[in-house]
Amino acid sequence: MSLGFGCTRIALVVKSGSRYESSKNRGISHLVRRSFGMSTPELTSVNLTRHFQQMGARVQ
Repeated sequence: MSLGFGCTRIALVVKSGSRYESSKNRGISHLVRRSFGMSTPELTSVNLTRHFQQMGARVQ
């Protein structure tokens, strides 16, 4: 049975985690993991992504 649409997968693969964090960016992998796709009353998910990019994250 076909519903007429395909299947899509999105993967976020990054070289992150406590192994790759310095004292300057400690905790950033946890922040990214917890915030991915979320928004706040002040920031949409697009604005959160923009803030991550301004901090040096490469979001594709």
